[in-house]
Amino acid sequence: MKKRLIPFCVAAALAVGACGGSGEKDAEGFPPAKALAADSVAIEQILNVQNMILREDYAAIYSLRSGKVIFRYRLPDWTFLDSSLVEGQGPDDVLRPSLLSTSDPGNELWLAQSARKKLDEYHPEEGGLVRTREVFGQEDSWLFNGTVCGDTLLLHVVMDFTTEKNYLLSTLLEGDSLRTVDSLLCFSRNDITSIPTKNGVMKRTLSYNYPEVFVTGDRVAVWYSGTRSLLVYRIGQDARLELEGSFGEPLTEEKVATFDFKGQQDDDNSPGRPLAVSSDHIYMCKVKYEDPEGEITPYNMPTPVGVEVKVYDWKLQPVRRFLLEKPTATQLRIDVARQLIYAYDPRVDFEQVYVYKYKL
Repeated sequence: MKKRLIPFCVAAALAVGACGGSGEKDAEGFPPAKALAADSVAIEQILNVQNMILREDYAAIYSLRSGKVIFRYRLPDWTFLDSSLVEGQGPDDVLRPSLLSTSDPGNELWLAQSARKKLDEYHPEEGGLVRTREVFGQEDSWLFNGTVCGDTLLLHVVMDFTTEKNYLLSTLLEGDSLRTVDSLLCFSRNDITSIPTKNGVMKRTLSYNYPEVFVTGDRVAVWYSGTRSLLVYRIGQDARLELEGSFGEPLTEEKVATFDFKGQQDDDNSPGRPLAVSSDHIYMCKVKYEDPEGEITPYNMPTPVGVEVKVYDWKLQPVRRFLLEKPTATQLRIDVARQLIYAYDPRVDFEQVYVYKYKL
């Protein structure tokens, strides 16, 4: 069987770690890795998790398994709190919502509904979530991803179908409307294929080197996994993005246009995929898989055999590397404030959450 490393997005770590010994740094520059043991919290719910986000005191999960679609669990003990909101067409319903991250701690929850071109802000009250604000976008607004910064700004990536390029937008939330004040061309590439259908032509888009954006305070990390490049920006007083530094592989439009993304091989020294950021650190995750016997199919998939969290500073310099005890618990969230990592095994849905405690 062939083993390979595949970067995988993770977001929170909670576990008691066994000490790694002293020794030389590895090839990437990390000190000896530290193994983290997991505590297990039984959840035993069939949620078919679509999305999960951590807020200051709770985790919010978007699920389509029951009448209510947003489930909240208290942190860090994962006690069930409540379920709220209904999927539908009614004025108080939600329609294919996305959970948006925020740049600052707090318990408000932002949902994006691209089908309705709007954002909703909710606050938790006894018994569930209550909507406190609606913000409407334009007809061409892409709002399914992004980060809300201080209740006044949205950073999100969109595709311009005219130029077929991706852009990082800085958009002000002004009352109940949106106004874009800055637009940065992303170092990604879209391969668009036209597919004939009985109703006309459908276009399929494959995006390579798509940016992943994380924000803390006024600092923005934009990670390009295909080229292993990090761009760091500051949000200025006028809400424009000012480049602070570029780390890893240098980026140009010409390089991205000719880069062989399909032929690129991952290796032990690639950083992985980002999970979270703090004022000092960037957290990334890598999952090692073992290929099955025979051809890979939806019913014969690679098996995860190792999960690690890598911590870097904002100049992409290695800080710590953690080896997680449960190799099949590949969905992670990082609780930076509590120095915990939360993980679950998506193959068995939401039966339990593993919690790792870490220390930098």
